Amino acid sequence: MRSPLRSTTLSALQGALLVSLAPVARAQQPLLTPQPSGVTTVLQAVSVVSADTVWVSGHRNTLLVTHDGGRQWRRVPVPGDSTRQWRDLHAFSGRSVVLMSAGTGAASTIVRTDDGGATWRTQFVNADATGFYDCLAFFSPTEGFAFSDAVDGRNPVALTRDGEHWSVARELLPPSAGSEGAFAASGLCAITRGARHGWIVTGAGRVPRVHRTTTAGRLWETVELPLVQGDGAGATAIAMRDTLVGIAVGGAIGGTATGPRVALTRDGGRSWRLGGEPTVAGAVYGVTYVPSAPSVAVAVGPGGAMWSADDGVRWQSLDAPAYWSVGCANTICWLAGRDGRITRVEWR
Repeated sequence: MRSPLRSTTLSALQGALLVSLAPVARAQQPLLTPQPSGVTTVLQAVSVVSADTVWVSGHRNTLLVTHDGGRQWRRVPVPGDSTRQWRDLHAFSGRSVVLMSAGTGAASTIVRTDDGGATWRTQFVNADATGFYDCLAFFSPTEGFAFSDAVDGRNPVALTRDGEHWSVARELLPPSAGSEGAFAASGLCAITRGARHGWIVTGAGRVPRVHRTTTAGRLWETVELPLVQGDGAGATAIAMRDTLVGIAVGGAIGGTATGPRVALTRDGGRSWRLGGEPTVAGAVYGVTYVPSAPSVAVAVGPGGAMWSADDGVRWQSLDAPAYWSVGCANTICWLAGRDGRITRVEWR
């Protein structure tokens, strides 16, 4: 929780742009393959290690993994009861993954396994009774952070510098914009690129914002986002193609309200402009780039899935069912959402 050309010349440039983009869109029409997950719960976060190894987490203490590209999914036992909601995760390999549950107070926890789920270590339990952690991200296997909704006018950030121990910084970010927080919808409200760059997008306060760091979380800058604002509205997720070009998405959670739901940056998040109109109704929950398909992004929400071939300037429909999150490797993505739904999407 942001000298004029003559009309004839402008028309010529627009025409050339459309011609140059058309072959890209045709060449990248994706193939969708539904994959049986073996569960019926809501799946809310996807972490892709490779084209073969993918982790997915969700409600009712659910953690799934595949090692064959999704042909078979295996449920991995995790400590806790069926009330646990694993809203975010970060996988480092087929055996090492960090999970974050969301909820008020001690319901927000971070656990880690390095042996494929045979054993788990509880690394962090939220001590703020009114705190609610929304998402986490890692710069490396040892350096990462997690972001919380506002507590007493500040948004706490939990930090680790060794991959094991976490400490809470309460004044690392500027004062909250009212009841500012993030949306624990897709696990994509906090992301990193490389060992130093990171971003957090927010909403629910006076105005949606993006917090950005180029120092591995030691120092942050904050700017406003031109997205829908208000209680239960704002930015939900962010994706960066590199350290400069990126997309932020959001909306009003619940219902089919429209409004500004996509914003674009070309300077690492220092400034933002409105992007293309989404093809899905309601809020957009998650967005990510397809690594081996330059400028191609995928976005999902309860209203369905969509994709863009031009960094979010224009969008086209991808799938109709409700999805919460998306993750990609090479030219393959996995969409996850309601009723245990997992869909593999491949650009050929």
